[in-house]
Amino acid sequence: MVINTNIPSAYASRILSGSTNNLAKSLAKLSSGSRIVSPEDDAAGLAQSMKFGAEIGRIGAARSNVGNAISFSQTQDGFLSKIDSALRRMSELATLSADQTKAADDVANYEKEFAELKSFITKSSTKTFNSVGLFSAATLVDKELGANDALLKTQYDALTTELATWSADPADVANAGTITGITSAAGTEIFTKTAHGMTTGMKVTFVSATAGATSGGEFEAAGEVAYVKEGADANTFTLYSDAALTTQVMVDTDHAAGVLDQSGAYSKLQALRTDIANMAREWAYKEDGTGANAKTEYATVLTGNTAWADVYDFWQTRTSNSWSGVRAHTDGYTTALAADHELHVGNAGAMTDTLIEGYKKMVADIKSYVNNNAAGLEVTDASDATTFQLKGADVSTITNAISSATDTNTLNAAMTKTNAADYVTRINTLINNLAGSRAYVGANISRLNMVESQLAVYGENLSAANSRIADVDVATESANYAKQQILVQSGTAMLAQANVLSQSALKLL
Repeated sequence: MVINTNIPSAYASRILSGSTNNLAKSLAKLSSGSRIVSPEDDAAGLAQSMKFGAEIGRIGAARSNVGNAISFSQTQDGFLSKIDSALRRMSELATLSADQTKAADDVANYEKEFAELKSFITKSSTKTFNSVGLFSAATLVDKELGANDALLKTQYDALTTELATWSADPADVANAGTITGITSAAGTEIFTKTAHGMTTGMKVTFVSATAGATSGGEFEAAGEVAYVKEGADANTFTLYSDAALTTQVMVDTDHAAGVLDQSGAYSKLQALRTDIANMAREWAYKEDGTGANAKTEYATVLTGNTAWADVYDFWQTRTSNSWSGVRAHTDGYTTALAADHELHVGNAGAMTDTLIEGYKKMVADIKSYVNNNAAGLEVTDASDATTFQLKGADVSTITNAISSATDTNTLNAAMTKTNAADYVTRINTLINNLAGSRAYVGANISRLNMVESQLAVYGENLSAANSRIADVDVATESANYAKQQILVQSGTAMLAQANVLSQSALKLL
């Protein structure tokens, strides 16, 4: 028996200290609801719970973004429904105006409402949602694939510019048949590409301008130069060089059929077609290009792709529209595209009104498709902040028809009894285009609702997984608390008893 070292007391004290700590932890878990109140409780579980917690928070943020996108799309549809109502009323007004029993004053009154509805549509097209344009094409999505690759927005703007330029002068005859550097002697070929200043697709028409030149009966005088077609041979003509058309400079029989047989330089049409092809190429890169060398690799694929001999095929498969007049346009494209894949004009033929409208319709369809498929918002759909792109809502076909006198569906002029019937047809086309845009918006809302539901389920499952790691099981922990509480109480009593043991030494003393 010793006095200085009370072994039973030390043991009881250590056990009591542990029980007290365990009781404190159990109390902390029950009061906080957390199974891990200190890192040493479950170090690995704590790390996993922290990652789960962060991801659950990001899922909540993504759900908030999707909710905003749903509201954005619903707002779009609200405006589109009113634009639809305006167009339907405009078609009614145009139908009423086409009635031949209506007086001019009646049609003028219809036009007043018609003009206000046009203004309403134009105004609606500029509306925003939280400062973001509802119908804006300003942020076209692009996939940059090389230093020489133009942005999709750049291509789109170029196509828009070329359409306006060509529409203002579709015949493009100002520079037709320009001859430069005529210094050759009689019989010498001077109509080479470098000498006559013409490129593929630039045309000359031989017309009867002055009585007196009888060889074939056709020629064109230009200052002191005239061209006379020889007989029925379209490939043979004579160049005369004085005002009297008497001095023969040379006879040419070397040109292939059709090279100089139609009027119009068609440089504007060639530029327009080139931009149509460039836009197709850019869209193909956007769809299929991958990797650092995608531009080069995909261009190689296109070179051997027979479908690319006809760029119209590319757009028809995507727009689901066909432009028979343009497709039938003689030599409308080269059978083998150049290395740059541009679309050149061969024998352009006559620029009829029907053909002009066909080209305008083709470009309008392409632009509408691009606006719908490349002008939508990027919406976060996952906890890692990846996104998907909503389809756009294109109203440019409608606003262009209202603002442009050269648009294929133009409603720019005041409605009259004369143009009312045409306006009915054009408005029907615009209503069909609008229906397509509303279908895109409806599809967006449907997808967004699915994404929101998916995120909700994902967040719920992650929360359940995190709960199993981090949340305290109250029933189990309550039992543990009761046990620790009893242990503390009994440990306290036993420590008291152990402290009394050393007092027995007094009896011996």
